[in-house]
Amino acid sequence: MLDASEATGHSRQLLLQLNAQRTKGFLCDVILVVQNALFRAHKNVLAASSAYLKALVVHDNLINLDQEMVSPAVFRAVLDFIYTGR
Repeated sequence: MLDASEATGHSRQLLLQLNAQRTKGFLCDVILVVQNALFRAHKNVLAASSAYLKALVVHDNLINLDQEMVSPAVFRAVLDFIYTGR
């Protein structure tokens, strides 16, 4: 059985790998558009992080987010948090 430190290390490594894949566009299966900014991501990561994002990505591969709700800079920060916890 894994102890808590091993599980923490595993989850941290998993997030690091997913974020590295996102920054390279590797295996990304959704594009989110905010104004003219494009953000590539993984549907499963977005769906696991937010019920709202899950509802958006479940049927589409290209999502246009309401520019009155979020700016590109704010969405970038949200996406970074989803993938890093920071």
